[in-house]
Amino acid sequence: MSLIKKSGTKASNPLVSLLLIILAGLWLRLYYITRSDFVLNDGGMFYTMIIDLQKNNFVLPFFISFNHAKIPFVYPPLSFYLAAYVNEWLQIDHISILRFLPLFFNILSIPAFFFLAFEILRKKNQALLATAFYAIIPPGYEWLISGGGLTRSPAQLFFILSLYFYLAFINRQKKFRLFLSILFASMMMLHHLEYGVLTGISIALFSFPAMRFKTFVKTALVYATGVLLLTSPYWLTVLSRFGFSPMVSALSSGEFNPITSIAHLLSMSFTDEKLVTYVNVLAIIGLIYCLFSGRLRLVLWFLLIMFFSPRSVNRPLIFPVTIFASITVFSIILPALNRLDDRRTAQEGNTKRNLVPSYSSIFIAFSVLIPFCMGFLAPSGENSALEALSKPERAAMEWVKENTPEDSQFIVLDSAITWGADRSNEWFPVLSGRKSMTTVQGSEWLPDGQFDKNKKNYYELKSCMNKGTSCLEIWAGQYSLAYSHVYITKTDCMSNNGYCLIPLELSLRQSTNNKIIFENDSVLILKKMEK
Repeated sequence: MSLIKKSGTKASNPLVSLLLIILAGLWLRLYYITRSDFVLNDGGMFYTMIIDLQKNNFVLPFFISFNHAKIPFVYPPLSFYLAAYVNEWLQIDHISILRFLPLFFNILSIPAFFFLAFEILRKKNQALLATAFYAIIPPGYEWLISGGGLTRSPAQLFFILSLYFYLAFINRQKKFRLFLSILFASMMMLHHLEYGVLTGISIALFSFPAMRFKTFVKTALVYATGVLLLTSPYWLTVLSRFGFSPMVSALSSGEFNPITSIAHLLSMSFTDEKLVTYVNVLAIIGLIYCLFSGRLRLVLWFLLIMFFSPRSVNRPLIFPVTIFASITVFSIILPALNRLDDRRTAQEGNTKRNLVPSYSSIFIAFSVLIPFCMGFLAPSGENSALEALSKPERAAMEWVKENTPEDSQFIVLDSAITWGADRSNEWFPVLSGRKSMTTVQGSEWLPDGQFDKNKKNYYELKSCMNKGTSCLEIWAGQYSLAYSHVYITKTDCMSNNGYCLIPLELSLRQSTNNKIIFENDSVLILKKMEK
């Protein structure tokens, strides 16, 4: 991959380099997707929403049938319409759509990010290296190619395009670019509302000092009006049905916590790399370099994202972080290596130098290959978003569908550390058709702080994992949860990095209050006996 020419100052074959970067990103992503014939991590609720939309003849339903929770269908619907039409027109099954449609948009975001990075850095070689980092570190794909990436992945693509065209408008004052930015921002909002905050922050920051304040206010009003008009069919429908309540509930579930943001900043961990945090180190150096060299807008962009996009913060942070890493390489490391190259030339002559790669070329190759190779090793494991529900688990859920009463209510116990990575709890209501009393997904849209209550219940239940059935029964009684069955996944506590369920599993087996009704290699299902 040739990102530099002699002395590291000019891009060599940028289109070829960009194509190689895209292929490397595709190879890495397909490695995870093709390891299973099922959807990576989450997406169960989205699966239900696509089918609900089709059953309602492509008219937005009032409620989602997911987990019998009567969740208002207020989620931005463009992703579900797209998936439903792909299913209808191309006859591609829903599982395949959830596996590959997020990948499609995620791959498109790689060249889109190159144009954004170039608009910010104004140097093709630096933009190419930033794009290479974007393509191969986990925040650029981990949660974007999972089932939930059905909404996240296109939203991220359209965010990149909207910001790129806005910066192009600022730099070249072509009004058509402003229209394109508004169009892509509207498409972004119709896929995922959370990216709206990121867009607002970025547009406001990059408008100065290129614009006078009065000009910015006028532009911002035009921008906001355009987005509101283009997205009006969605939000007018939602407001006419439910008012502002579901929106307020969803926005309040953003997990804004300045203390958490400060702690994350102090941890200096932004790239989710495992084993060798190579790009992360480069990014930290670049952040400090930009701070001391007066490139304060990039630093401020980083900090604003850190504090205003707290949920899955490393995903939006990838934009400034990869740019910081590229700046480190080209502004600090390569100049030093070029001086060594010049010294070698003086000693050995140009003829011999041309026979071996420059130190800069070797370092660029090293900088890309190290995180790329690490990407195939990690992140992986039971609690990664790059793992799919196993076949034995799916078989157990199908058994539940065929062999338990429809009004059964399950406690679903999995080793996942967080509710967002708990694929068992998300897919159980879909594949079993039964109510899960421990599923958090979807409750963001419910009133009366139900999301926070469900999260609290979920994490308090986790404290029972290394205890016995008495803890489970106390927990259920405390929250008045009249469960009829327990579904518990089996874990290898030596190799699993989540909760160890063996103590609770052994206690459930020994308890006379529960009867084993199903067991396979991955799952134990018990029925609660009437006293």
